[in-house]
Amino acid sequence: MTSGRRRKLVLALLLGVSLAVIAAEIAARTLFGTPWPERLPILRVEADPERGWRMVPNEGHYTYDRWVSVNELGLRGPDPAPKSPEVVRVLALGDSLVYGQGVGDAETMPVYLEDELNARDEHGRRWEVLNAGHRAYDTRQELALLEQLGPVLAPDVVVLFWFHNDLFGRDIESTYESLRASGPIAFDTGDRFEGFDRLRWRGRQLVRRSALVMWLYDLWLNPDAKHEVDPNGLEPRFATMGEQLERFLELEREGGFQLLFGVVPFGPALSAASDGQDAHWGQALEQRALRLARDKGIPAALLDQDVRALMAETGRPPIIPFDGHYLPEGNRALARSAASFVLGVL
Repeated sequence: MTSGRRRKLVLALLLGVSLAVIAAEIAARTLFGTPWPERLPILRVEADPERGWRMVPNEGHYTYDRWVSVNELGLRGPDPAPKSPEVVRVLALGDSLVYGQGVGDAETMPVYLEDELNARDEHGRRWEVLNAGHRAYDTRQELALLEQLGPVLAPDVVVLFWFHNDLFGRDIESTYESLRASGPIAFDTGDRFEGFDRLRWRGRQLVRRSALVMWLYDLWLNPDAKHEVDPNGLEPRFATMGEQLERFLELEREGGFQLLFGVVPFGPALSAASDGQDAHWGQALEQRALRLARDKGIPAALLDQDVRALMAETGRPPIIPFDGHYLPEGNRALARSAASFVLGVL
């Protein structure tokens, strides 16, 4: 074979492979969506002795390409105004689903919840909802946050928004010691985000723009994408959760607020139910958590009704591609269910 024919063959192979990759990328984006871009600065956290970490106060950042404002208390949103007796103040405790991973300041579930409460309250009460959500927080950390900031914020209502992975606690003590030694770090990378670490992050962003690469990563390399939880054998974790709920009730009596327990539905469990599949393990955990809260005398609800209605309307779960957190329309649907729950109790 002549060198000219070999070059033509190599070019033809390269062209064929390129076209196949492009076609696969288009198919992946059609099936799974387009990965969202990320921007700098990203979230930084600092040491907190009771919670392990907290967002650095007064230091905004991006979640993907949506801006996050952080106030003087290290919570998302503006600085809270002095408590007014004319306003019903709600403190929303939770993890990244309450914080609003992937959405802008005006698109979080607590913001939509405030809008819904003010629009639907038949008694004419004024409502204010404070966002105390933190990425990756568990129930123990949310309890510690309430112990720290409850006296400062003086909420009338505290809603503990529970998600199934709250059962699997963080190592707060070692995290605190590590952060105390290192100083603030980037939450997503676990380092000070300087020099090579920053350059490596930029390189990953180039790769993760591909839906095909993200799908292959989740398929083969991402343990979280394949993670399943066996509802059996989790009694020690639910026992710990029960003890934590008892402490929440003590704080309720001390602070004079109304404690509510809202379960945020797990996207794959909703999808399984809508597709007529067998019961998803996430549903078993959600029902177990609801029973535990109700057994403690805490008003509790699964906040899935409006998300299910939205899925029936659109034919898809309102989830950020390759992420698992809710899109703005999903957060609004969650807020509608949460408002119905809160107003039904109060």
